[in-house]
Amino acid sequence: MPRENWNYGNNSFLLHGYYNYRYLVLARIGGDGGSRIRYILGVPGHYYSNEKYMASMFGFPHFVLSKNSRPRTAASDTGIQISVY
Repeated sequence: MPRENWNYGNNSFLLHGYYNYRYLVLARIGGDGGSRIRYILGVPGHYYSNEKYMASMFGFPHFVLSKNSRPRTAASDTGIQISVY
């Protein structure tokens, strides 16, 4: 991960997600055919409105549903809050 994003080591939302679920998601995308390399950092969690608000405050504005979740009609869908660099 680029050095300017190392501040996530002290991000309390990220640490809370890691301590609760014991994993994070880090993916590298792009770089093929001269495209820009980008990184995705994901924190597992549930789609509650207050959790979404906190995630956005701490730099994780997007939510991706897990494949085993129901359609987003339930308030507690499981998935990953992500940030893209």
